[in-house]
Amino acid sequence: APTKPKEAKELKEVDPKKVPRKKRAKVKKKVYTQAITINPIALAFNYLPITYELRSKDRKHSYAAYFLWGSYHGYNGFDLGLSYRWFIKQASKYRPLEGLYVGPTMTVGYWLPAEDASQSADTGIGVTIGAEAGYKMVFEKGITFEPYLSARYMLLNPDEDFFEYKIPCIGVNIGYSFR
Repeated sequence: APTKPKEAKELKEVDPKKVPRKKRAKVKKKVYTQAITINPIALAFNYLPITYELRSKDRKHSYAAYFLWGSYHGYNGFDLGLSYRWFIKQASKYRPLEGLYVGPTMTVGYWLPAEDASQSADTGIGVTIGAEAGYKMVFEKGITFEPYLSARYMLLNPDEDFFEYKIPCIGVNIGYSFR
């Protein structure tokens, strides 16, 4: 004899306040895919470093681009840099721009003497390669804190006295992470 299909149970709307806390679904933390930071300590030394970071699709890597403008030992100029970061110790699978990272880095800089730069042919063009490591923390509402360490080697070095500041670098980036 054919059996009757089981009747579907009617779903009732439940007031979340009446559900015990243990049974409530855990809320996922916000996923951050981008961050923009500055190093406020460097501002005290006449530098303005800005970093923009973008998470890769696999959630274990990120790409960072940075710009540094400043003055150093009678030179004014800027650096442009790129880095690729492997997150080897992530804080959470939902927060891929957070945790311990390492990776290669490269910069290209252009510096001119500060006094009467228009009359001088003495320019400082520098290219560096190196490595960096850091630990990025993202707090409530995307506030980001990132201590880091990097070491760089000069590939193009027209003025050794001027470019000594490149190796090593310790800093703290503070900024904002967002989607």
